[in-house]
Amino acid sequence: MRQRRPVLQEVFRPGPDAGEDEEQYRKRMKRQEQEMAPYLIGIVLFIAVAVAAVLMWWHPHIDFHRAPASKRDLEKAEVLANLKNHTILHVGGLHYSGLTLLSELLIQHPDLAGMRHQEGADKRKTHWVSDVANDGCYLQTVIPNFGTDHRQFMLWKSLSKFAKRILPESAVERFPWMKMRQGIGRFALHPGHHLDDSSSLISSRAQVHLFSEWALFWDLSKKVLLEKSPSNVVLSPFLHRLWSLDLETPSPGRFIFQQRHPLAVAIATKIKLGAQIGDDLSLADLMENWVMAEERRAKDIESYFEYYGFGKDVYRILQFEDLLREPDKAGKRLPVVRKVTNVDRKQEKYQEPPQSPFQHAE
Repeated sequence: MRQRRPVLQEVFRPGPDAGEDEEQYRKRMKRQEQEMAPYLIGIVLFIAVAVAAVLMWWHPHIDFHRAPASKRDLEKAEVLANLKNHTILHVGGLHYSGLTLLSELLIQHPDLAGMRHQEGADKRKTHWVSDVANDGCYLQTVIPNFGTDHRQFMLWKSLSKFAKRILPESAVERFPWMKMRQGIGRFALHPGHHLDDSSSLISSRAQVHLFSEWALFWDLSKKVLLEKSPSNVVLSPFLHRLWSLDLETPSPGRFIFQQRHPLAVAIATKIKLGAQIGDDLSLADLMENWVMAEERRAKDIESYFEYYGFGKDVYRILQFEDLLREPDKAGKRLPVVRKVTNVDRKQEKYQEPPQSPFQHAE
């Protein structure tokens, strides 16, 4: 039985006019569409121009036709002058070891600049700086971050699980990627996640590029420039050597390594990562990652800083528990404001700063 069309469909169905066949109707509709196209394009362009005008009026300092700047335009001579006149303080330690707390206390010092969105800079970059907790490793493109940004993490994790399921344990042990040794709570387990003073990445070009990228977030009017990244725990010889290239004075690089009890770090990491990312990590795995990172740092201190005679003028090790217990006393032991006190870098003995930077945080 033939079904009738709905009444509304028949009423509102467009069709040929009286005395017009289907072919004529199609040509007429096509002609109407062609006549309407310029008007539609004009309306879209008008709306786009109006929106752009409002945004440029609201944010006059932003170039909306350009992508946000990723670095300052600094020449090599400018970078060397900044390195000569500044101290670069790197804060390192494993994730969830209190690095953010330490850094926030340190930048209370009036002559110490942390990584922040600078006034007058492109505001489209502001949210990104805060999203990555002001960690320098995510604000540059020179140094690997060892997968701690967790980009493509789930893909590699799925491949790792599949490989472990179908391959024997001996095969898994031969290939580090199968054991998923990248990302938070894992990166120190990978034997290749370590850069020292012999790295091929050390070059004048890398020096200029890295400083230019980080300088975008530093207040260069201050004497000490702070950069915080958990991965600094396995990068200190590399950074110290990189900053010394083409300088007649010693390297401006200084380091603070913060330690926290391995069990506390493991528990905090397990909780923060959640089930989706950290379901395959046990507390034993996380503590092994802590041990490997600390062993690598200790080896770097022995084979580089102590071997070449830099000594503790260049680095300090701070316990997170001491920081919580006596923050002002812990701060007095740090070489944080060596440059601030106008101590010459060639002077062998470290002199205590006139006051602790932690006093400003009280």
